[in-house]
Amino acid sequence: MNIEKSSIRGGFRCACVLLVCTAALLSCARAEKQPRATQYTGPRGTVAQPEIISPGLWRSDLPTGRFASHSPDSILVFDEKVVTQSGSQSLLHLRQRQIQSMNEKKWGEIPFHYYIDSRGVLYEGRPVDHQAPSLRHNHDPRGQIYVAFINDFDRYAPSKDEMETLVHLLCWLCNKYSIPVDRIEAIREGDPNQSAGKRLQAYFDQGLIQERVRNILAKIEKQS
Repeated sequence: MNIEKSSIRGGFRCACVLLVCTAALLSCARAEKQPRATQYTGPRGTVAQPEIISPGLWRSDLPTGRFASHSPDSILVFDEKVVTQSGSQSLLHLRQRQIQSMNEKKWGEIPFHYYIDSRGVLYEGRPVDHQAPSLRHNHDPRGQIYVAFINDFDRYAPSKDEMETLVHLLCWLCNKYSIPVDRIEAIREGDPNQSAGKRLQAYFDQGLIQERVRNILAKIEKQS
């Protein structure tokens, strides 16, 4: 009888472990294959929403506390000085980032609105209508959408996939929230761990990112 109970308990534990492992594998698989994009029609015409991994696939806990709301009117881009090589590594980074932000920083949620990993996969962070925390002393984050690369552009150059994802996201955000292209910028000062990285900063200093977004939106507006 004891042997039977022990076997049942052992089988139950194995089943629980299998379920947890299966859920983790499914989460990673979804991060490797992004969901289908949808369309959004804004002031400049119709721009497809980028394919985004939702917080439900990476979030370790639900947000806590109260968040200040805001109306987006600008976009800041930077990198996290962390490089991930796979969907599972990116998910783990986002979970750890959220835990740190909630437990140590007391921000109640992961700090930034969107994250792009080294494979060009896009992840949703905190809701866009929730104001992000201040990045540096006397910095006012109201109205700013934060886009962070999970990469280190002081060490590596941005890949084609990363740039394609960024441009698509910027076009969609500018169209949806009527953000002027000249209100897109890279963070170049403050905490050295929260800057754009010199290899990404160069694209913004030369106006290459802004010009490409401007041209795409003009073409869409002309076709609408």
